[in-house]
Amino acid sequence: MLVSMNVASISRKTKIVVTIGPASADRETVRRLLVAGMNVARINTSHADQQEIGALITTLRAVAKEEDYLLGILLDLSGPKIRVDNIPAEGRKLTTGDQFILGHGDLVDIAVRPDVEFKGVEEHARVMLDDGRLELQVLERLSSSALRVEVVYGGLLEANKGVNFPGIALGVPSLTAKDEANLRFGLAQGIDWVALSFVRSPEDRQALDKIFDEEGIRVPVMAKIEKPEAVARLDEIIEVFDGIMVARGDLGVEMPLDEVPLIQKRIILQCNTAGKPVVTATQLLDSMVTAPTPTRAEVNDVANAIIDGTDALMLSNETAVGSYPVKAVETLHSIACTIERATVGDQAKRRSGDYKHTLSTSISHAACTVADDIGVSVIVTMTHSGVTTRGVSRFRPKSTIVALSPNVSTCQQLQLSWGVIPLSVEEYPNTDEMITHAERIILDKGFITPGSYFVFTAGVPIGRSGTTNLLKVQQAGSA
Repeated sequence: MLVSMNVASISRKTKIVVTIGPASADRETVRRLLVAGMNVARINTSHADQQEIGALITTLRAVAKEEDYLLGILLDLSGPKIRVDNIPAEGRKLTTGDQFILGHGDLVDIAVRPDVEFKGVEEHARVMLDDGRLELQVLERLSSSALRVEVVYGGLLEANKGVNFPGIALGVPSLTAKDEANLRFGLAQGIDWVALSFVRSPEDRQALDKIFDEEGIRVPVMAKIEKPEAVARLDEIIEVFDGIMVARGDLGVEMPLDEVPLIQKRIILQCNTAGKPVVTATQLLDSMVTAPTPTRAEVNDVANAIIDGTDALMLSNETAVGSYPVKAVETLHSIACTIERATVGDQAKRRSGDYKHTLSTSISHAACTVADDIGVSVIVTMTHSGVTTRGVSRFRPKSTIVALSPNVSTCQQLQLSWGVIPLSVEEYPNTDEMITHAERIILDKGFITPGSYFVFTAGVPIGRSGTTNLLKVQQAGSA
């Protein structure tokens, strides 16, 4: 049986997503990240080609198997992100007042990819580089492919950094040809989640669904919220996507910074209400890229995301290129454990009446209520698709949620859901055997002791997705 049980995964309910990069791609560091508490590994396709993506997946799966751990893998598609592409490895110094030509073609000083058109860019428009760390102003649009710009706030521009035009729609597709190729490759390699960048509307999902149909493989899709258009249609996007990422880097460039905290809280609340996993990302522990400890402000930022109800926290540069990748995960784990000890009960109360009443959600809510009322420490969910487990997770119970599934892919996908410990089990022919085996497993794993009670919920008939309709309170050893 493959399991997801190390000290970190049992003691913490908020999940940790770790971006794998040059600082963390070797087998030993991956192993240490797993021990420290990594639940999901993120592969950023903006900084990796298919050969590198394949090598990362192979390493991650091999180490996870050696550690007997069900690791989720998230493939993050780069989307229509505009990046500088002719900057030397050591970077280029931009000084306030400098003027140069930005765009593509023979005469430009700093180049971007050739499919970008600047037809909607007017004089005096702002251009932000590297998540807003550097700012330019447009002096003149020379053509649809070239802009004369002046440096407003300078600094060191590093290779492959992003370029944003706040408030300007440049008319590029959400799914590029590179994204499509990477998605097809990732599906063949067995990824568990895919993240779509720069989502602007619920219709953006359709291009991925078409690829899923063609490949005969489906994985859950996460929408990255980083554009004003996405915030305006948030309800619709949450409805059609399987999860949401609060991508604060580009969101904080595209929208006023002082609005981002309120947007983050709104996204988390609406995802909790809908029962969809939500990931809070970007610069959580940014100082730990170069320092072994975070700032107090960063600790407060992480704590507030947990208090608000985020399912997962994502590290980016901290683990991809930082000097202390394992330490960053350990720090995030420590913060989460401390905050959860003080807030889990409050979260459960906030969720108690905040959901759409259906048979499945009512059963899930009842399971959490019964467990809390009689002090049961474990809720066991039997699931094929993950729907039953996510239904329980949305109510943030104090109890440990143990998810049993015969589908390894479902177990790995559930690594993004708050409070869930997924275990891969065999298929059971009937309800009685299912409950008997569930009892044996949680006894063997030490979740309960003989004579203790646990709550069991599942869908009957067995194997039919989305039919959560069974709730039972079982005493271990009563059979």
